[in-house]
Amino acid sequence: MKKVREGLYIGCLDDALKYLFGSESGITHVLSLASLNFLTDDKSLNAFSAFRMRASLRSSLMESVKNPNADAAASRPEPVTAEQAAANRAKLVRKTVPLIDTEAQNLLDYLEECLEFIDKGRSEGSVLVHCVAGISRSATVITAYLMRSERLILKEALASLKECSKTACPNKGFKRQLRMFEEMGCVVDKNNSIYKKFHLENLGNMYGKGQKIELLQFAVDPSSHAENQNPSGGKSGTFFRCKKCRRLLALQGNVLAHAPGAQEKPYKWKKGDEDETSTSQVPDSCAALFVEPMQWMTTVQQGEMEGKLSCANCHSKVGSFNWVGVQCSCGTWINPAFQLHTSKVDASWT
Repeated sequence: MKKVREGLYIGCLDDALKYLFGSESGITHVLSLASLNFLTDDKSLNAFSAFRMRASLRSSLMESVKNPNADAAASRPEPVTAEQAAANRAKLVRKTVPLIDTEAQNLLDYLEECLEFIDKGRSEGSVLVHCVAGISRSATVITAYLMRSERLILKEALASLKECSKTACPNKGFKRQLRMFEEMGCVVDKNNSIYKKFHLENLGNMYGKGQKIELLQFAVDPSSHAENQNPSGGKSGTFFRCKKCRRLLALQGNVLAHAPGAQEKPYKWKKGDEDETSTSQVPDSCAALFVEPMQWMTTVQQGEMEGKLSCANCHSKVGSFNWVGVQCSCGTWINPAFQLHTSKVDASWT
């Protein structure tokens, strides 16, 4: 266990178990960043504690047999019973976040609650932030904490942490999320386009793994809000309506901008015309608006890889979706893609 700041420590699972089993004191809050069932189940933790205590006693006996003249007991702390461990553990304020150490793990969605826990823990005592090895998950959360609390850029915060714990090393996926955190001003802003693209990417990963995606994971239906309000968090701006019935489909905040794909080969503009492929030019504007998935897009719930998007009011086709992705008319690949065709919608400011 390494001290990072006053009242803030980084450690591994073994460090945490010393406090969870009641054999160590001095920590008041424990933030566990690991997907281990016994960390959230006291009965399993008590059983594990008893197992470790028996193993420790066996080790002591073996040591006494090997070195009968050694005073092994003098250097070993008094064993703690399961009941004592449970009583000591009850005094700890604990939080467990079930994260795995993979590049695809979504840590960003848990970051705000972790940082709030650390803040509260330091104000009331001392916090131990741990994962399994004390290298990646715990290092990511503490780096984000230093970025926010000390107004450091990512490079500075990570370097500062490594001065305290040389093994600290967030995996590539976590570093990418820390860069997003930095770009959002060290706040997980769910109305920011950076977060929205990240969220859409995670939904695509869930679909690819065959996981069920609920409509509640989609952005709110803009028509359910007063039309002078922007549910995406910004001020009133452009409104995109169904051209046929004028139903509100999206706000400017729902649109996910992208850079023209100059390096990528666009689709043919004229089907069947082979000569047109080499002479086609990227259009001045995209033929579709790529948006975040919204709760009026009920056809997405049918589980198909691709399909049409119909207006929730008049049921006319206003766009399409494809979980694998599509290529915009400008040449950029969007993956996954939820698009409103500009020929089917009207843009207005009222």
